[in-house]
Amino acid sequence: MSAAEILEGLSKLSPVELSLVHERILELEESHVIEPSAEFSAAIEEGLRSLATEPTFTVDEVRQEIPGWIGLLS
Repeated sequence: MSAAEILEGLSKLSPVELSLVHERILELEESHVIEPSAEFSAAIEEGLRSLATEPTFTVDEVRQEIPGWIGLLS
């Protein structure tokens, strides 16, 4: 069964069945070590480099900029 088939089937499950699936996924996550891809690792490294070398902004500063970013302020 493909991931797409599994995801499509989730909408057909009852809340109890979804809860059981969720519990099983959590069990599997605990027992598996997920190795990040090279792309993911590179993105993390770039983010850390950017954090160390680029200017950062407070949450309030970002909130003030959002209207302009989404086109509310022209």
